[in-house]
Amino acid sequence: MYVFENATVCFSEDSDSLIHATFRDGSEKCYGNPFANDSKKLWDTVDAIRTHTTPICTVKTAMAHTALIGLLHQMATYRPFPASEIVSNASDDGVFVRELFEQMYHAYESTSLLSELA
Repeated sequence: MYVFENATVCFSEDSDSLIHATFRDGSEKCYGNPFANDSKKLWDTVDAIRTHTTPICTVKTAMAHTALIGLLHQMATYRPFPASEIVSNASDDGVFVRELFEQMYHAYESTSLLSELA
């Protein structure tokens, strides 16, 4: 579930696997199943090559998206988990953070970032 200023968007593979939006005014919109046609982008690209047409997502549009994600990563501040919370046990579970699920769930419930909870 994503809660935005003007709508709440829900998706669950456990239910109908559809993306549903409920807007502040009470109206609703179904965006369908995001996994209904997993290979569509690939075949759209193949068709564009075969027909010598421009694909929907071009290198130019992909570069803009990639640049934005890069800038977001540069602007983000990272805070490592406390060493006391990191468990390293290569023979069993590998490396993990104690109670990370609970921390993330608490952050979700309080609409906070993990870094804001400490």
